[in-house]
Amino acid sequence: MHSLSSCLEMRKDFTPLVYSVEGIPGCEAKAAEKRLASCLALKWHRQYSEMVFYVRSRMSLAVVKSNSLLIRGSRERQQLQRPQLFDRASMFDWSPRSDC
Repeated sequence: MHSLSSCLEMRKDFTPLVYSVEGIPGCEAKAAEKRLASCLALKWHRQYSEMVFYVRSRMSLAVVKSNSLLIRGSRERQQLQRPQLFDRASMFDWSPRSDC
């Protein structure tokens, strides 16, 4: 637990949200979901059980989405190729194409 000790030295907290490939949360992830549901229930003036369902469903969707992205890759288009400028002097000579 090297990362936990490093975080505690800096007075930070670290909770690993570990999920299996099937989407089953680990012990710390379950505790974090419950804590988040508790805080949201107080903040949004809702029932704790309603917030547990909300948090678990949102986390499940996030796990499914991340697994899907790992399997099929992103659908985003590749970003436009921009010229690589290594110093500011070349920026004064560069102008965008007007025929687009």
